[in-house]
Amino acid sequence: AFVDEILSELLPKNYDNGQEQELNQQEEEDPLKQQHQLQPFVGLHLRRGDFYRHCLGITSPADPNGWNRCYPSTEHIISLLDSTSSTSPTTTTSTTTTSKKKLPVLVLTNERDPQELAKADAQNWIRVDHARLGTLDRFGRYGPILIDGALLARASLLVGVEYSTYFRTASKRAETWNRGQTLFVT
Repeated sequence: AFVDEILSELLPKNYDNGQEQELNQQEEEDPLKQQHQLQPFVGLHLRRGDFYRHCLGITSPADPNGWNRCYPSTEHIISLLDSTSSTSPTTTTSTTTTSKKKLPVLVLTNERDPQELAKADAQNWIRVDHARLGTLDRFGRYGPILIDGALLARASLLVGVEYSTYFRTASKRAETWNRGQTLFVT
């Protein structure tokens, strides 16, 4: 229920009629889906801080291919999302189409650098702020990481790095539980 509250609070309230029809159809087909009647979104797991040292043990900033797969810059992710079809899939009774409206991007990160956070904000990405949401107070020390995993599991498209066990686990949950798709940063 708390994850539903967070998504209801953070995601835009205006999805198009095609999405609403699809959600209503899913509810009729599977009553358990009623709790997931929210707008589709992109879940971006942007691990920072200690992950820098982890990536240095795998690759080097001198190798752009390897480094972007482990510790991509915000600019690299922006470029990737801009070039990826992160538009909203909509279903009617006989066809599947793609709306031109971009899906909202929900960012889950431990980034602390104001300049990096400003880059995400400039894209109108929605940052999950656990201090503001009261996650730590409500669920304790491990609450934010558990809530992040639950949020990622609800995403229509997950974006993250293959070297993150946390992200790979979240992507498998989304794929298995909610038919989400995964995009590993390359």
